[in-house]
Order: sequence, then C-alpha cells, then structure tokens
Amino acid sequence: MIPHLLGILLVTTKAEFSKYVPYKTPKSRHNISGKGFTLPPQSDGYFINSGTPIPVPLEFDCAVREYAWEYGIQIQNRHGSFVTLYDALQLNACNVTRPKETERNIPKYDNNNNDNNNCVYYIDPVNGNDSNDGLKTVSAFKSIERGIERTRIMREGKQVCTLNLMKGVHYQATSIDITSKDSYLTIQNYNGEEAVISGGVAIDFGSNEWELVDYAETDWVYYPNSNNVYGRADDGDSNDAVRYLGTVDTYDECLTLAKNSNAAGGNPFYWSITWHSLNFTQGFTGQCFGTRDLYWGPYSQENIESGRFIGKNIWKRKVVNSAAFGNEILGLRVDNKRGIRARYPDQDPEIAMQYDPISGWLLYDTVWKPPIKYPNAENVIVNASSYPNVEWPMDGPGGTTWTGEGDWGNFYIGKGGPCETSNKLGGVDPPFGYWCSATAPRQITEHECPSGVTLDSTFGMNLPYANLSGAVVHAWRPAHWYTNMYAVDGVSAKSGDVVDFIAGGFQGGEGESVGAEW
Repeated sequence: MIPHLLGILLVTTKAEFSKYVPYKTPKSRHNISGKGFTLPPQSDGYFINSGTPIPVPLEFDCAVREYAWEYGIQIQNRHGSFVTLYDALQLNACNVTRPKETERNIPKYDNNNNDNNNCVYYIDPVNGNDSNDGLKTVSAFKSIERGIERTRIMREGKQVCTLNLMKGVHYQATSIDITSKDSYLTIQNYNGEEAVISGGVAIDFGSNEWELVDYAETDWVYYPNSNNVYGRADDGDSNDAVRYLGTVDTYDECLTLAKNSNAAGGNPFYWSITWHSLNFTQGFTGQCFGTRDLYWGPYSQENIESGRFIGKNIWKRKVVNSAAFGNEILGLRVDNKRGIRARYPDQDPEIAMQYDPISGWLLYDTVWKPPIKYPNAENVIVNASSYPNVEWPMDGPGGTTWTGEGDWGNFYIGKGGPCETSNKLGGVDPPFGYWCSATAPRQITEHECPSGVTLDSTFGMNLPYANLSGAVVHAWRPAHWYTNMYAVDGVSAKSGDVVDFIAGGFQGGEGESVGAEW
C-alpha cells in the first residue's frame, strides 16, 4: 500500500466503492492431468498473489490500487496512460477498464541558453564531434564524457551548468562518474527531443543488405489433434485469455464463428481457435474457443482441432562488429524496446509472463531430472549471545520450538554446500544464505534445482532439434515463488530425450527437485 494515499481514501464515498465487483469462486478449467488443480481467472475480483491482507475488503483494496495508478500518472506523466502500472496493479481484477496505451510525453526543459550562462553545452550522438566547441547544436559534442569534462573546466563556484542531449541513442561503453565536482550540473534532453542513454553496443551491418529467408501470407493454418486451450478454457464460458464462441458440429463452423465475431474486425481478435469434436468425451464436447492473446503451445490430444492465424516474414542480415559484444547477443533492443528471443510457447514476456502465468508456459506434466547432490553446507548459527547488546528474544510465542527464521531464536546461515559459487547448478556469490542450510529447524528444502528436463512431442514442440546450443529453459518453481533459468547442453534431441542443464538454477531461494510450468 502507499501510505500517503490514505488521506485521499478517507474522503472516498461509498458510492465510489460500488463500481468494484465482489469476489467469486474460481470456475473449473480443463484439468491438468495428474495435478488436479484449477487456475484462477484474471478478472472480476481475482488477483494473482495480490499481497493484500485477508481482512482488507475488495472495495478498499481496489480503491487504493486505482488511486495509486492515478497518482503514478500524475507524478510520472512521461508514461502517458501508464498501462504498465495498470497491469502491475492488476486493475482489471477491479473492473477498471484497461486504457489504450498512449505515447509517452517527452519532457521539454529550459535549455538555459542565455547571455548570463556560458556553461551550456550540446551533445549530438549522430552528428556531433568531440573536437567541436559544443556551444551550439551545429557544433555539438558527440559524447557525454566530453561535455562533463568541459563543464568541470568552465563552471565557477555554484554556477549551474547544463548538458542538452539531442535526439538519438547516446551509447556508453563505460559508466559516467558524477562526483562532487559536478554539483549544480543538469543533464537533460534538448527541446523535447527523445534522447536515450544506453549501455549497449550499436549493431553495425556495414554495407550488408537484408535477405529474405522465408515468407508466407498470413492465413488460418489447421492443426489436427491439438489443444491450444488445455488448462486455460472454462467449460462453456469465457475468461480474459480464452473466449467461448459457442457449441458447433465442425471445426469449419468454429472457424466461421471466429471470423464473423464482432470483436474480430478486419484484423482478427482471435489469433487461434480450438474446437472439441463431437467424439471428445471428457466434457467440452462441440465447444469452440478463441484465444485473446498470442499464446501458442498446443497439447497433443485426440479429437480436438486447433487453428492458428499466422504468416511468415523472416529476414536476415550479416553483422560486421560481432566481436564488440563477444559474438553473442544476450539482449537486443529495437527502437528502444526489448526484442523477444524466439521461444516456445509463443508469448510476449514484456506483458504476459509475470502477471499471467496461464499464458506463455507449458502446463503439461513434465519429467524433470533429479538435482545434483552437493555436500551439506556448513551451518553458522547466530542468536542472542552473538549480539549481547541487541534485544533478541530466544523464546517463541506460545512456547513453539519453531526457530531459524530470524525473528526469534537461533538464526541459521548455510555456508557453501549447494550454494558454493563454483557449483554447476545453483551456485551463488557469495555462497551464503538461510536457504543454503540443510538442517535449519524449519525443515526447509535446501537450495537445489532439477538438473535436466525430458522433451516430449505431445507438448507441441517442433522435435527433433538438430542443435540446442544457446537454448534456455525458463521454469517456475512449484507454488510460483520464483522462476529459474537454465542453459542447456548443446546437443541434438528427439522426443523422450533428457536434456541436461549446464548452468543456472541460482535465481531462487528454497530449493525444489522439480519444476512446474515452463
């Protein structure tokens, strides 16, 4: 919660609360075989790990969230409608309409260019030159470092100096060190232009041109025995990810429903459809669903047919400065937005991977290779005797013997063992932590992770793979406390093969021998 918003909430009227919908009971979904749990819908009072204490009523919770969003727009107006904050606050669960994403408002500042200030310089990342005098836009410096160097020479006493960054990406190979010598220095964009400071490396294509690799017109592609709404569809009803279109007798009728939907328009709202045939006997018989997102990870299942609205437009271009980034692109930004690595299932991690675990993950039963067993950590026990001048209760409330968590009694820290930095999987730096201990009284699972995964063609993967070099497995821990990422062994693989993890697994805390959705 945001404390300074409470004063605003005190004057909120009861009528304003009435727009928020009440909590509901989760609807049944396709059962996830062998797990038997249901996945929560994403609206109408449902939150994903809201963090709100149970006694707090929905009306109050939603009002705080909406005011936080409004306040965020007020103090960070450069984000426009601040859709990312709306999503983070899960306001769709409060029956608040999601806004259209508006362009960010680029701030425009006083350029401080007047006769009384001779400490104003311009930085142009495109046409600038550090041998210029930097005093005008046509004679701008190229680097921010050169501008700072010049202001340190020219400034007098507490004189305000200004560096106006002109339009473009200002690449920084090293950090910019701002010290006490730079007091009263302002670094800002020039005249409302969009200036971006980046620690990346610009890709140089030289004289190479783009070459077409593959192209296909966008159209509906048919996939028999494929269920793209497995674990996500509600029986005879819609949710935010999947919409129930009706019950029909054929796949073609299902496709017609999607094409003719008022929501689809000229550019289909549904990027895939799934029809349960009349021979499907596990419920959902004849039901047709359209997906409201780009998710594509169909489960192989008889008597279910899916279609995907997709085309191909793949190009390539040779890079000439790959040595500048170690011949490996760990991250890519295109037009100042993060590029998405090729992944399966298809989904945009910028908008869906954290807030909505239902979309963009494989939900199917998976066989994980057991963890690598490392020696137990050395326990370091800290208690009241370690800090005699600190009030440190050693007796738990109600006479409980539960200790080791740090709020009372002995606090356990594990050193080395499964957390040893040199470990192939799970190693952390420094190799210390509560979760590293194998014998803490709480009976925790020590820091560990699976060491590989079994590939399965029923998951819709494009098996076999000729070479898995560079591939990464991204997996939830059961109970969704965190996700781990693993680099995999660069081998060929077919359905049924176990792929070993060669690095990673250190991102979480308490361990788990298996993964969940991945």
